[in-house]
Amino acid sequence: VSYALVSILFTISYFFSLLAMLLPNWLVFSTRPSRPFHTSVYYGLFKKCTRYNDTCRPFPSSDQNDCAERNFCEEWEAAAIGMILAAVVGGLAWLHLISVLLGGRAKRERAWKILSVLF
Repeated sequence: VSYALVSILFTISYFFSLLAMLLPNWLVFSTRPSRPFHTSVYYGLFKKCTRYNDTCRPFPSSDQNDCAERNFCEEWEAAAIGMILAAVVGGLAWLHLISVLLGGRAKRERAWKILSVLF
């Protein structure tokens, strides 16, 4: 029962982590609602979207002058690499949880060692 509960909670958490990594909503910048020039800019881990003209582009991009501030692009890319690594390790943990649920009692008794490292 405990592995089933952990599996359900971890699956939900992992899904939201992947969703957060892929959607451009890490930072939001909105101008004051003065019509007709109200705009919002959404920054994600991999892209930047503008609601004024509904366009998205890769972010950060040195071609678009996003890297003007010292070390910004390197730090943003380090965050992206960290999130990708966390997603890979999370995927391994999820696969191990599923294999534990489908395995027998002996597998469940040994699984906590590997899962504690992956978590």
